[in-house]
Amino acid sequence: MNTLSTDPADCFRLLIRPAPDVRENLAGYLLRVAELNCLRHVQELREFLGTHATYPSQPSLIPQFGIYDLPRLGEELNIPVSRLDTIVQPLNVRVGKFRKFRHQGKLWPLEMLRDKHRAWCPLCLKETYIQQACWDWRLQSACSRHKVLLVEHCPSCQRHVSWRYSTLQQCVCGYPLAEAPVVPVNSAWQSIAVSDLPPHQLMRYLTLVLLALEGELLDLDPLAVSSHEQIHQATLGITEAQLQSAIPFQDAVIEQIEKRHMAYPSLGPRRAVACLLIGLGLEPSFDAELASIASYWLHTKSLLPVVNNYSPEDEIPALPMPIVATTLNVSSHIIKTLLRKEILTYSADNELAQRKRIDKQEVIDGKSLARLLHRLSNINEPVLNGKIVQFDHYGIDYARRLDLLLDIDEQYTRVIAFNPVDGLPSLSLCKPLITIDPNESLLSIRKSAEFLDIYPDAVYRLIKANFLTAKALTKRQASIDIKDLSEFRETYVFTHEIAQKLMCNPTNIADRIISIGILPVHGPAIDGGLTYAFRRKDITDDVLQKISLAETYQSRVGRGKKRRQQNDDQFGASQGMLTTKELSKTTGISAIRIRHEAKYGCLSEVVTHVGPNGKNFQFHTCAIGILRMFAESKNWPIKERHGK
Repeated sequence: MNTLSTDPADCFRLLIRPAPDVRENLAGYLLRVAELNCLRHVQELREFLGTHATYPSQPSLIPQFGIYDLPRLGEELNIPVSRLDTIVQPLNVRVGKFRKFRHQGKLWPLEMLRDKHRAWCPLCLKETYIQQACWDWRLQSACSRHKVLLVEHCPSCQRHVSWRYSTLQQCVCGYPLAEAPVVPVNSAWQSIAVSDLPPHQLMRYLTLVLLALEGELLDLDPLAVSSHEQIHQATLGITEAQLQSAIPFQDAVIEQIEKRHMAYPSLGPRRAVACLLIGLGLEPSFDAELASIASYWLHTKSLLPVVNNYSPEDEIPALPMPIVATTLNVSSHIIKTLLRKEILTYSADNELAQRKRIDKQEVIDGKSLARLLHRLSNINEPVLNGKIVQFDHYGIDYARRLDLLLDIDEQYTRVIAFNPVDGLPSLSLCKPLITIDPNESLLSIRKSAEFLDIYPDAVYRLIKANFLTAKALTKRQASIDIKDLSEFRETYVFTHEIAQKLMCNPTNIADRIISIGILPVHGPAIDGGLTYAFRRKDITDDVLQKISLAETYQSRVGRGKKRRQQNDDQFGASQGMLTTKELSKTTGISAIRIRHEAKYGCLSEVVTHVGPNGKNFQFHTCAIGILRMFAESKNWPIKERHGK
């Protein structure tokens, strides 16, 4: 007696196994397989095949449906796995927001595909009953054969047609997709098969479409949220010659750049090409091609409008941080500093303003950028008694230079050079030097720091060390008499001023000066000062020559152990070392105090040998001058001398 088998492998078999068509990919082929086998949708076919249960095997990742086991699928459909490999669009990873699919040997962003819903040509679907692979591309907005727009929404339920829960011929609501009304294409549209373009031409096509969509960045976000009608308008005028040759492509890009610049001239020319300077991020060589086009336009455009026509009534869009950073030609770190100083401001609708932000998602008010560029475009002549400050290099003191942007006006800080093509590195400011005003006897801490050309914190250290006397005006506010500042500048000199005379780096200037026997009166190793100060009368022309020739010195910066040991060996070979008793006898300071300073204080720099018990110290002879200077200082808590 014949009975039905209860084995699932025998019960669930596909009745019809069609061969794949060259015009469809695996997702469209599975739509046709599900319909021919009278299944409700492809999700039911997936559950029927049980491909989700074969995770440990080698999967092929399909954007429209997830993970599939191609050997299991090929066995069920009686198709070689090699044949399935030719119609699959594999993803680089199984899950993730930034997944990419492989096409023509290159990875592309998943946003370039219609991975969530379908698009179709009703006329082709009625003729061939095939979901063509070229319809999966978002850049493909029309049918090249029938010259009609592709359809993305069901005319009955007005919803997107899902990949997983629709059949080849019908929407979920039951509407026949082949009966959807069609709309003829614009006469300016040229038929270009996006799926057949080589990678370089496809990137050119993508660039022209994104520029026409007027997104701030050349990312896929505008492409993913735009309707196929908008994409179709963006593709009008794109020809095969622009994709195949460099010159027509450059001309098409420059045409879009000039439209961007004329739309918002107050944002400057660099904003118009900022997206090109940032690039697509798909291939470094193509990004270099876009950057060369941007540079060519910036430096050959004959009559770029000067950014001086900003009006508060102008409608200016908000800009993401990468665009603002590229417009000013600085890093995002400097943009954040400008935001903290309120030179730039966040957009009012910035949802990320109150929590931890990602640079790409930070939105900055475009009007604040236009105001800044407007102020920088007001070029003036430098004043006679002024100091030129340039922004072509951002070092450790760039924050002080950025503070000058708060004071740009005709009286205090003047803009003497700024090129919007080069951004902030081309900026030069003229800052009037602080002079003694007979009507002004007290200066604030900030103006005192400008007067001495040091940091405000260094002024506080001078006050703490009793080199300057501050007068408290109100709570948290102090001022210094201009006469005290003038006397201090005439009596003492800082290391950076000596370095300017020698035209060298000020990093090790203090160590070189100490090595020739001149000791500082203020500094980090003396009284906790921020920078070293010497008596101006000690720094003569002969001393400057010795400083420039000094080669053997003990450095207090960087990794100096080897050099210090080498220097100590040289000193030990040329001069006798001093024991603790000899140093105490010479300076009149107790041995206990000297050992304490050698172990915990500033004498650790001149210690050349320490015994195993931590007491038998040997000192270099320059320790004599350091101890005598400490003994004369009012800030040294213990003063021990002979005769007391």
